[in-house]
Amino acid sequence: MTGLSDKDLGSKGPNWLWSLHYAVAILLALVLGTILGSLSLFTETFLPGTRLRASELVQFMGYAGALVLLWLVGQRAVVELRKLKNLLFLRPVIMPAMTLIVLLIGYKVVLLVAAPFLDRNGQSFYNWIMMAGIVSVSFWLILAWLRQSAPLLETMEQAGRTVIPEISCPRCNALALSFSRFCMECGARLSHPAA
Repeated sequence: MTGLSDKDLGSKGPNWLWSLHYAVAILLALVLGTILGSLSLFTETFLPGTRLRASELVQFMGYAGALVLLWLVGQRAVVELRKLKNLLFLRPVIMPAMTLIVLLIGYKVVLLVAAPFLDRNGQSFYNWIMMAGIVSVSFWLILAWLRQSAPLLETMEQAGRTVIPEISCPRCNALALSFSRFCMECGARLSHPAA
């Protein structure tokens, strides 16, 4: 830890120093999972009564930890983007995108510990569950983008500029794009001033 906080750097906008901390933690999880998983102590040790190697369990812990951290990066980015008015439209697509990445990579990560216990039918069932999850999150990502992009493009065309007006939520005072119907923070219906 550097001891520097966002306030110490005196930035009025978002400070992305936190992303460096996450990147180092993700890298450490991946490297430690790989190194420990390759040691003979772990590759030669099995969970009693199973075909699960300790190396697969250690790799699963490292890689799954990295995926959880990656997903948390998405959550933090959503919060930080609140401070960047010109990128506010990205907020709704970050979590679906991060969730899709985690599912795509997580498919193989879960198999590290699940494969020794799955027969052919179990593997097929796991594949179908993962495919359903991936397709569902893909639709979530597409819908999140469509929901934001159409009004965004209309507003930009009407305004003839790239500045997107904002309004405050009457319930929680969070900033929202002027064309949003609902608050992204609390879900309250937004009222729009008469033009």
